[in-house]
Amino acid sequence: METMNASRLSVSLRATRGVPRGSIADYMVMALLLAFAYCTGAGDGTEANSRARPVSAGAPASLLLRLVVPQRTSAGQPVAMTLMLENQGEEEVEIGLGGQPIAFDFIVRDTQGREVWSRLEGVPIESILQLRTIGPGEVMEFTDVWDQRTNSGLPVEPGTYEVSGVLPVVDEPDGWQTDTETLRIEG
Repeated sequence: METMNASRLSVSLRATRGVPRGSIADYMVMALLLAFAYCTGAGDGTEANSRARPVSAGAPASLLLRLVVPQRTSAGQPVAMTLMLENQGEEEVEIGLGGQPIAFDFIVRDTQGREVWSRLEGVPIESILQLRTIGPGEVMEFTDVWDQRTNSGLPVEPGTYEVSGVLPVVDEPDGWQTDTETLRIEG
């Protein structure tokens, strides 16, 4: 299992199992597309929300993406969030991950659907392609901690928030997205 620490970013470009490797120009084009996609806007914690679903119609059916967040926490406490990409199949799957470090996003929205915080807000993503192989039963984890502040740096109010995770994918403008999980911040 590969674990990324809280300061790591990650982007999944495309599953490429069985596809011959292309030229360096092909990888540069994929990296530029990834950069373009981003430029266009493309404490209690004992119980956690976690659901899995296929990551994309274009991805191998064996890949599942899951978001793990606490169901509730106290105001002002750090909130650990984890994206887990799991190969539930019987064959290895090779994927291209972008960024150095690898890019991934968590998005927190209020009950009206307005974005409160995005992990990648204002973060430049380097156009570097990394090919990774996920073996049968293996899980890649991407973890970060939210400090309960908005994109503009203000503390959030106690209340209910919706959290989603995203692994950006070059061929899919919205990337591979998790189901939305509910987080309750108690005052």
